[in-house]
Amino acid sequence: MTQDSFITPLESAVSTPGAFTLTPVHVAHARLLAATHHICFTEPWTEQAFAELCLSPGCFGFIVEGMTGSGGNVPRRQPVGPQPVGPQPVGPQPVGMVMARVAADEAEILTIAVLPPARRSGAGKILMQAALREAMARGAHSMFLEAAVTNDAALKMYYSLAFTSVGRRKAYYANGIDALVLRREM
Repeated sequence: MTQDSFITPLESAVSTPGAFTLTPVHVAHARLLAATHHICFTEPWTEQAFAELCLSPGCFGFIVEGMTGSGGNVPRRQPVGPQPVGPQPVGPQPVGMVMARVAADEAEILTIAVLPPARRSGAGKILMQAALREAMARGAHSMFLEAAVTNDAALKMYYSLAFTSVGRRKAYYANGIDALVLRREM
């Protein structure tokens, strides 16, 4: 089995009824990226940080949308507090994002986030596959990322995409948790 066999063609992911759709990240998405990051991380990146990344040479990213509401593949989050009056949005909603960078022949996942209601729905894998494809198109021969040693679901996904552990960063995260450094040849 070749490395490329771990990457599902984008067309099949988008054409499936009720599937996810991808949008390349643009600086205009900085606020949405920051909001997603804020929900998913205890130390979120700012809108300004995302805007600067979007404009940085070699950086790219994707936003994934999934169908929510009745008949969708992403469960809608149960809101806390007073419920809004009137119809709720049903249809494609942003559920995750990935930012990456290519320098020379190496790529790095800078951040990836999937909103809690959409986790384990395949959104993260769609984002990773898109990032892998784009990195290869930009000439990368390998990709690196860090993942918390406690993030079993993410690690399982990365291993399913042919990433292997090549190191460990002690107390990498602010809460003192170690990160595994993962690498994949393209």
